[in-house]
Amino acid sequence: MQYAFKNYGRTPAILKEISHELRLWNRLPEELRYSAIPAMPKELAVVAGASTEALQCTLMIPLTVEAATSIRTGDSFLWLYGHVLYEDAFGREREHRFLYRYRIGPGFQPYSYKDYSKST
Repeated sequence: MQYAFKNYGRTPAILKEISHELRLWNRLPEELRYSAIPAMPKELAVVAGASTEALQCTLMIPLTVEAATSIRTGDSFLWLYGHVLYEDAFGREREHRFLYRYRIGPGFQPYSYKDYSKST
């Protein structure tokens, strides 16, 4: 998987931490846990309107025949979630959380639920 983050703000941002997880669930848990990517550079600056370089990652989840069937029938979903912690130009720490649900056909699409997709 490859992805990048874009700074839609008007001031630079310093990325402090990025996390992502891929899970198979039939429903979302009450609370998601975020684990930082250990190989990420200590700090990564992103100027206003710019994007990070493409970040490479490998997310794997073992799928049994039963799990693949439950995805196909819509009984379970693959969920991709994570967050980005960054510091704004005024030194304030901010957070952006993201949540995507995989469905056969459209693939991964943004999913809004509770605080799982939010920005501060």
